[in-house]
Amino acid sequence: MRWIKRKEGETQPQVLLRHLEVNKKQGITEKQAADEYGIRSFHRRLSDLKELGIEFETEWIAVPSRYGNKKAYVKRYTLKAS
Repeated sequence: MRWIKRKEGETQPQVLLRHLEVNKKQGITEKQAADEYGIRSFHRRLSDLKELGIEFETEWIAVPSRYGNKKAYVKRYTLKAS
């Protein structure tokens, strides 16, 4: 996955969209958005983009749980193929 550098004056929805464009197959999870870009209201940012007509695909993926001995499942978001 390639993390993008935030440009000066760029809004969170713009950062999120640019990340999804650069990382078409890998997408992003809520935790990745928070950790890498400081996006705490991830679903609100997705809604902002949906209002602009951007469509997403979602997929449940397994990740290590915080305890390390089990798996947790989170949604990964990618841009919907045109």
